[in-house]
Amino acid sequence: MLAILESVHAERVEFFRALQVELCDARDLAAVIAEENGYPVLSVTRVDGQRSIVVGCVYWRGVWWFATPDMNAFARADDARGAACAVKQAMRGE
Repeated sequence: MLAILESVHAERVEFFRALQVELCDARDLAAVIAEENGYPVLSVTRVDGQRSIVVGCVYWRGVWWFATPDMNAFARADDARGAACAVKQAMRGE
């Protein structure tokens, strides 16, 4: 499935891979690139199962953004480190 998504949404998948790398040091989180309605998303789950989030990637005003399902953009997609920090804080309830 990832190969199909990547062939159509290569730029989004690249951003998700960068975010996934930035999240890999968080041993309490698991991040997997998945598909939702034909688009790639990053599914992030706490390993204790208490919280999860789906991160999308949207193009808005000439820039790619990471966004929540309700379309609230929270970090530029070219800032994987900043996005990872925001995801970690949200997942840990900080």
